[in-house]
Amino acid sequence: MKRISVKIFAFAIAALITLSIQAQKEDKRVLISIDDEEISVSEFLNVYQKNNVDTDLSDKKSLQDYLELYINFRLKVKEARDLGMDTAKAFVEELDGYRKQLAEPYFNDQEVTDELLLEAYDRLMFDVRASHILIKIDENALPADTLLAYKKVMVIRERLMAGEDFAGVAAELSDDPSARDRQAQGQVRKGNGGDLGYFTVFDMVYPFETGAYSTAVGEISMPVRTSYGYHLIKVTDKQEALGKATVAHLYLSM
Repeated sequence: MKRISVKIFAFAIAALITLSIQAQKEDKRVLISIDDEEISVSEFLNVYQKNNVDTDLSDKKSLQDYLELYINFRLKVKEARDLGMDTAKAFVEELDGYRKQLAEPYFNDQEVTDELLLEAYDRLMFDVRASHILIKIDENALPADTLLAYKKVMVIRERLMAGEDFAGVAAELSDDPSARDRQAQGQVRKGNGGDLGYFTVFDMVYPFETGAYSTAVGEISMPVRTSYGYHLIKVTDKQEALGKATVAHLYLSM
């Protein structure tokens, strides 16, 4: 189990509380040190302002509360990098997609990377078991065809919400052939009724992963669009993934 060393410099905290706003923004002294990564007063304030646009920088309680949240955020990002999550193929592909789609000009690559790493790290703490029903639609389908597929999947969802058995409907209507019984080499291969078993971060395409992790146990998602088509996702279980935790050693450097 790896130990991460975090130092919070008392004089820099005092600067947050006592210096003028302009002086804070120009203060390059180290506020936080996480192993070999150093974060200055001005860098912290830059992040604080982006995430608290309606909050006055003179609100010292807000600054101190956010400092605790920010340290926790940086610790998770650090752990995610130590686990090699930032080099995983699925993560790199998703990051590239975000770079192409970003509308907010004030976000830079590092901020996007850190946010995605935090999300991935939090998801790594849990395994999800889910079933799905797929209605195929080409990524480049015409809007009219896309709408037809969406309406079809919503009709299916209405049946499920009315109480029909998910596995039975999946076997009947899903475009995923594994959902139904199949003939294979003269034998009948039993279908899975849409059950995908347990999975974790990076095991599925990102939109599907997000849909599964965002859906409560026992609930059925709204249609989720992926490169395969539209999915209805039913989450049947979420369990803690053991052996992932890191102890962070926190102490104050005077």
